[in-house]
Amino acid sequence: MAKVKVKTLIGSVVTVAFFLTVIVAFLFYAFPENVASATGFGPYDGQRILTFCAILVATLFLLGWLTEKAFDLAGKSGLYFQWGQKKAESITPVTNTSPGEDDDEPVFSEDAVSEHLRFRYGRRWQRKVRLLLVMGDPDVVRKAAPGLCHDLWQEGDGYVLIYGGDAQSLPDEIFLSKLKRLRSGQPVDGIIQVMSISALPTDGERDALLRYRQKADHQLGWQAPVWLWLTDNATGARQDAKAAATGVIFGPEGTVKGADEAFSTLALHLQKAGMAQILNEPADFGLLQLSLRLRQELKASLAVLLSGLMQGTAAWRLRGVMFSPELIVAGAVPNTCPDTPAWKAVIDDCDAVSGRNPGF
Repeated sequence: MAKVKVKTLIGSVVTVAFFLTVIVAFLFYAFPENVASATGFGPYDGQRILTFCAILVATLFLLGWLTEKAFDLAGKSGLYFQWGQKKAESITPVTNTSPGEDDDEPVFSEDAVSEHLRFRYGRRWQRKVRLLLVMGDPDVVRKAAPGLCHDLWQEGDGYVLIYGGDAQSLPDEIFLSKLKRLRSGQPVDGIIQVMSISALPTDGERDALLRYRQKADHQLGWQAPVWLWLTDNATGARQDAKAAATGVIFGPEGTVKGADEAFSTLALHLQKAGMAQILNEPADFGLLQLSLRLRQELKASLAVLLSGLMQGTAAWRLRGVMFSPELIVAGAVPNTCPDTPAWKAVIDDCDAVSGRNPGF
């Protein structure tokens, strides 16, 4: 699938002005008498013509660069020719299933997101809002972020969740190009990979996750940090989005051994918090049950999972793991995400880490 090259009107104007300058300079240099008689300017010596043209070209490029930066700071991605991109979308065959393939399904619109965020946060929203790409099977994602698979994006307090489809499918290049247009340079601040504790990926599925993530990073031109979001159906579905999820943040140099130690510390913390929770609400034993499982069968399963994801040539930049009960109630307003402590923990960690270009 060929990449869509987005050209700016500003760049085209500068290019045309450059070639016009070259043509005029050639006329003054090659036919000085004719130009002087026709325009009243000149004749000039070659050194003077060369110096003037060099200064003019440098000024044109500087003005073009400053204008482009001014558009970026204003919350726009430049002035774009859209016809080429639309043509590419219409003739490019779709090779994987993603939201919006069928006419009945919603289609992600970067323009709608940009317009909403500009209204909410101002023209410089790109510096104020964290963009998180949520990946996973739709049935599992619905239990972590209800309504997201239908809305395709949801806004919280200073962050936006964007549904990116199933991570075990080939990356959708058209969707990734829309992300790049939404915010150039740093398309997303982080990736949330949603999984179910009861159905952790097999060896083959882990390999697919790594390969497709590496391919998507290459197409996006950006490698963002990843957080695992594990939904737990053992405690039943929860109506309240405020039901606190919990988890661990590994820090900048996360390792499999360090993650195992972090889970052990989390289990002790959950045991104490779970006992206090039972005293207040005897029927609410979710934290205590998770603490027990982190010491038993879940400990080994997570060790295998993280070992496969954090090691190798296509290893993820895994920052942490969050555990949450299954949620079944979406926000009352479309494209809104209820704020929870777990989302805030991920957003805060985004401030401590940045993405990077693939290969570094």
